[in-house]
Amino acid sequence: MPRTATSQPRAMLAAGSHSERRADLCASSFGDLNLIREMPPFDAHLKWIQELGSKVITYRGMFYAERIYLADARAMNHVLGPANSYSYPKPDNTRRFLSELLGHGVLVSEGDEHKRQRKILQPAFNVSAIRGLTPTFFKHANKLVDRLGEFVDKTEGPAEEPFIPGQSAMSAKVSQKGKPVFDISHWTSKTTLDIIGETGFDHDFKTINSGEGEGDDELAQAFNTLMRQTGNLNIWQIIQFGLQSIPGFWWLRMLPTRRRRLILDTYKILEKKSNELVDAKRAEIAADMKGAMQQDSKAYLEDMGKGKDILYLMMRANMATDISPSERLADDQLVGQITTFIFAGHETTSTLTQWALHVLSLSENKHIQDKLRAELEENFAGRDEIPYDSLMAIPYLDNFTKELMRRHSPVGSTTREAQKDDVIPLSKPYPTRDGKGTFNSVVVKKGSEVMIPIQVLNRSEDVWGPTAHDFNPDRWDDIPATAKESGLPSHMLTFIAGPRSCIGNRFSIAEFKVLISALVRAFRIEAVEGWEIEPKQGIVVRTRIVGQEDLGLQMPLRFSRI
Repeated sequence: MPRTATSQPRAMLAAGSHSERRADLCASSFGDLNLIREMPPFDAHLKWIQELGSKVITYRGMFYAERIYLADARAMNHVLGPANSYSYPKPDNTRRFLSELLGHGVLVSEGDEHKRQRKILQPAFNVSAIRGLTPTFFKHANKLVDRLGEFVDKTEGPAEEPFIPGQSAMSAKVSQKGKPVFDISHWTSKTTLDIIGETGFDHDFKTINSGEGEGDDELAQAFNTLMRQTGNLNIWQIIQFGLQSIPGFWWLRMLPTRRRRLILDTYKILEKKSNELVDAKRAEIAADMKGAMQQDSKAYLEDMGKGKDILYLMMRANMATDISPSERLADDQLVGQITTFIFAGHETTSTLTQWALHVLSLSENKHIQDKLRAELEENFAGRDEIPYDSLMAIPYLDNFTKELMRRHSPVGSTTREAQKDDVIPLSKPYPTRDGKGTFNSVVVKKGSEVMIPIQVLNRSEDVWGPTAHDFNPDRWDDIPATAKESGLPSHMLTFIAGPRSCIGNRFSIAEFKVLISALVRAFRIEAVEGWEIEPKQGIVVRTRIVGQEDLGLQMPLRFSRI
């Protein structure tokens, strides 16, 4: 059962309404994970923090293994900062799980390999590169607006059967003339996949016009098949995944289960198509380099990278003459970057956009939607797109984006494993388990699992004060001293921190701002009265409707023309 993290003697929590439940949990192989899974994301952790009066606690994970939960800014700066980041890598079983799906890209790599990959990737994600990609963001965002506009204009009223791809019968029944209700997550997912296809490696997935599924693109079909394997794991698969990390049980990951065969077969398709992209890109770069030599022009060399996709920029850096052979990435690592681009640049931004539209749809936030739309209309002045620098300079859009990332981070938490004994400093004293004293650091043993509580720390009252749980874009006009002193990047943990922070944060922010600016200028977004959104934890935090659980994950909203 959860308790404060300290080296003091363990003190059991006082019996309460959950005491019997916790006793059962302690006896189970899932420890406290059952309660975590039963409650909305992060609610169990927040409840324990409140009960124990401590932001630093321990609880039990799979097979009753202890997890250290550090919802403390100074602790996170220590674990994730430059001095210690590589001493706290992802656990081996997590890396194996990700590598099966994504290959050996920057998301999976650790230590010197990660440093090498990040060095090669960095030029592809600098401000100049994102500035060149922004017109492509707008192209696909405007395609989305056009597609949704067709549905709005053709909606005659409620219907018994779905009339929009991805729409449920229940959404069709509550639609109104010119105001259809449909699952916006179906369409943001398609759009962000098309965006990452073109900006990532100059590939057209064409999913925005493909109706219900992924279309005919083999690469898109393979990737979506793999992503479906990350969700809805059954009890046996969860236990099997946990057992793999125990010495002597490594063979479990080799069992020829249906899921494993599907993953291996699908990844072969993904690998084949990715290798074709790498070969084509290598030939394109070689031709450009040859042209540059013939032109003997510095301007020609500089123009080579303008508006180019991420894979082009990364591979050009990888082929540079000042990169030693030992620093270059092998083809399998280049392939790993492609799958990582699709995963990291697709589902996270799609999910963030869905949450943004949900927030704007709430009746209590009508003033936020109206204020944001008025600012966007003034800055766009009738144009379909504006330059990157102009987009990034829109003040209320920037406030809204920061608040959305703070309050609704798509990835709610992650895990690290200590590679050596350590003492983690804390920002303030916390009560010991026996309540008779305090502690201001945590002793961590090699092999200990440390939770990185992204969403909980983003909502911490220690950082943001008593309104930490409210959604208020205006808070960014007067950031509290506690947030400024937290040491967290942009005063939050959404993109993690330190050497392992998200390398694509600029890409994600620009893409999100483009999508929101296009949708809010074109449509009024409303929630369906009486439908309650329920968050569900997966690799990202998605939603479903209470009472419509059989329909799975969805974000149905009402859209109408301005």
